[in-house]
Amino acid sequence: MNSLIDDLYNIHEGDTCIIVANGPSLNAIPNSLLNKFTSFGCNRIWERDGFYPNYYVAVDRWVPRENEEEFARLESTVLLPEGFEWDAEYYFRHDYHPMWVMEKNLYHGYLREKGIRWIGVPHAMLQIAFFMGFDRFLCVGLDNTNTGKHFYEKEPVHREVDPELWDYGFAILRDCFIPRLILNISEETAVEALPRADWRNFV
Repeated sequence: MNSLIDDLYNIHEGDTCIIVANGPSLNAIPNSLLNKFTSFGCNRIWERDGFYPNYYVAVDRWVPRENEEEFARLESTVLLPEGFEWDAEYYFRHDYHPMWVMEKNLYHGYLREKGIRWIGVPHAMLQIAFFMGFDRFLCVGLDNTNTGKHFYEKEPVHREVDPELWDYGFAILRDCFIPRLILNISEETAVEALPRADWRNFV
């Protein structure tokens, strides 16, 4: 029986987290940094040797469907949208409207009652982390290109993203998170909406 996601409200209040996307630039980031902070991973992050995120998020059904064995072996705390037929510790509601400014003053039932909107899984990870009370969000592997490439070599299916639309989503979150800070510390990135910092300053 899964627990209510309400239980995660503000449990990391004031802390720093690391949001791990799967772009090719993730290969430049050492595990010492990934393991230093409470971490959120997504999709096929299990391809990364020596790193196991504290929290794992998927928002597309193809992820568990196409990777059943790997998904079943996850040791992370798993969070999935309501209605997914796969097991998770927590479920959150998907608000299917276009992304817009989220409330600053959340409450215990927010992710279950109002839910969140996203364009890609990094947007969802950021909002879940915000709900948990984190104060600073360090993003790595956030290349945001339309090449369909990831940090791992094997590409079972070629999937591309719309960089401008994704950037719009990051701009929305950047503004509604204020005064909390989202930093893109990826080695390489096409994201223009988020302030940049050198990952070496956080090791």
